[in-house]
Amino acid sequence: MSGLRAQIIEVRYVSALTKQSSGTYKYQSVKKEIPVSTANLTIPGQGAKFSLPTGNPGDFLLIVKDEKNVELNRIAFSVAGKGNLTRSLEKNAELQIKLNRSDFGPGEEIEMSIRAPYTGAGLITIERDRVYAQQWFKTSTTSSVQRIRVPANFEGNGYVNVSFVRAIDSKEIFMSPLSYGVMPFSVSRERRTVKIDLDTPDLARPGEPFRIRYKGSRPGKVVVFAVDEGILQVARFQTPDPLAHFFKKRALEVRTSQILDLILPEASLVRMLSAPGGDELAREAIGKNLNPFKRKRDKPVVYWSGIVDIGVEARELVYRVPDYFNGTLRVMAVAVSPDAVGAAQKKSHIRGHFVLSPNVPTFVAPGDEFTVTVSVANNVEGSGKDASVNLELATSEHVELLDKSARTMKIAEGREGSAAFIVRAKSHLGSARFTFTASLDTKKSSYSIDASVRPPMPYMTTVDGGSFTDGKAVITVTRAMYPELRTLEVSASPLPLGIAHGLMAYLGNFPYLCTEQLVSRTFPAIVLKDRPEFGANHKKAAENLDQTIRVLRARQNAEGAFGFWAANSHVSDFQSVYAMHFLTEAKERGYAVPQEVIARGIGYLHTLAKGESDSLYKARTRAYAIYILTRNGVVTTNYVTAMREQLDASKNTKKWKKDLTGTYISATYKLLKL
Repeated sequence: MSGLRAQIIEVRYVSALTKQSSGTYKYQSVKKEIPVSTANLTIPGQGAKFSLPTGNPGDFLLIVKDEKNVELNRIAFSVAGKGNLTRSLEKNAELQIKLNRSDFGPGEEIEMSIRAPYTGAGLITIERDRVYAQQWFKTSTTSSVQRIRVPANFEGNGYVNVSFVRAIDSKEIFMSPLSYGVMPFSVSRERRTVKIDLDTPDLARPGEPFRIRYKGSRPGKVVVFAVDEGILQVARFQTPDPLAHFFKKRALEVRTSQILDLILPEASLVRMLSAPGGDELAREAIGKNLNPFKRKRDKPVVYWSGIVDIGVEARELVYRVPDYFNGTLRVMAVAVSPDAVGAAQKKSHIRGHFVLSPNVPTFVAPGDEFTVTVSVANNVEGSGKDASVNLELATSEHVELLDKSARTMKIAEGREGSAAFIVRAKSHLGSARFTFTASLDTKKSSYSIDASVRPPMPYMTTVDGGSFTDGKAVITVTRAMYPELRTLEVSASPLPLGIAHGLMAYLGNFPYLCTEQLVSRTFPAIVLKDRPEFGANHKKAAENLDQTIRVLRARQNAEGAFGFWAANSHVSDFQSVYAMHFLTEAKERGYAVPQEVIARGIGYLHTLAKGESDSLYKARTRAYAIYILTRNGVVTTNYVTAMREQLDASKNTKKWKKDLTGTYISATYKLLKL
């Protein structure tokens, strides 16, 4: 562009004393832009350099305008140096501090521009949890450049604190004699950093070995992992930075006490506290042109090397990228040595010669005929407009092809074509695999996908039982079952508990696990753990108990009751008592049951024990609660006596002695030695 004008403007603040509506006077700062210079500017295609004027200290603007005086760009910059400058918000007597950098090395000198509302002397300190360094200075101008050295053993982050006192001969007597300012800075972490060099191919092929070469600046241990960029973007995952964890930014914990502002105490009437603030950088938006959601048939593309050695010599790891993956792979490494850690990342593009996108049913039944389709994208460079791509489909023994398994397709470079195959499911149950292969000369890509061949009915468990006295029994299987996945079990016992094995198998495969079903599935394993012939053992009981307790703890609400599916008010009194019965049995058999879960549950049982018994169902639950309370060491004599009086007085509960209610009450009396 030509015909541009570059204008330099100085920014100043002029303070004026104004009268408020209340009758008091208050300083008001007004921003003024003072033109300094104007020059013609032409920007060629390769760009242009513009020299900023640095002769005078202050705050400036570089404004670029076109020939119509339209402002195209505005760049702010500051010049640090020695001079007398007016200050913004002079009434606050604040300092304006600017550091020459934000990151410094241990033992390095910090150079700072200090702009004060008056002349005087000051103290510069480096602080964090204590004062690490200090430096006195004196200046005869309102703007000056000062220096302080970072201690050699200082690490992490710190703060430059400047306290400035007005000179005795200064004419600015209507301000606070003390001004101060704080600026944060960080210390270079280079001596604590393991520099990692990652070398991966910029472009790799799916289904082929992906070679990762790495080395470090010092010996130690490293973990290398590669993850699909799409997955990382869903979670907004950032490459780990262990040093940022160990050198987290710490707050300024030094308290500064002073009496300098008492020199002119009446000046405190016009002082106003400053309100420095900040903003947080917004997170980067999720990247575009990536599909993070793969169909469930595809396993996540993730590689994990484990803990391996790293040193100054190069080493190599090999990961075979799945044949179905096309996209970006982020390779990350985190290394540690005795006194340093480090991290690095690199991205590689995985692109096959062909991109195959098949469409296969999730599941089919034996005898089903269905159509399988596949789209083929030709990425072979130089293949031209009339490329002949060979497409083949190979299947496992679970299905059979009803038409040709191979065909030739005309697909131009950068274009896509599709094909369809008719398939029939056989009576061989299991996971049927479809493998599509596209090839052109020596270029080849494959993609495998599975479909489940399963019976057209839900999974069922049938439990049958009976007795015999002549030494044999015949049990008839009343439904047809496929031989691959069926399970047939039989058990015999002189005890009625022999049926427990079948019932436990039924509960173990029960598809719905609300609180009652969950407890029912685990209860037998706890009670019968010493009887392996019934299908239970100590290890299985402990595993089931741990899982059940985790779920029950999550479903217990504030009152101590257990919800059907969550810790809410949708509860059943019976299932809450039933869950407490289970936890009591587990506790008495030596299993670790959380005490707070038992304690909250006992509180809810007390509530049930005090309730009414106007129906036999309510009486049964109430008696059950009293019985479990007694099992937990609570003296329930008053509860059971009051309940008996209510049961005998109500017409609806006169048959309680022949109900399960009577069993719970009699068991309670036995526990109470009555």
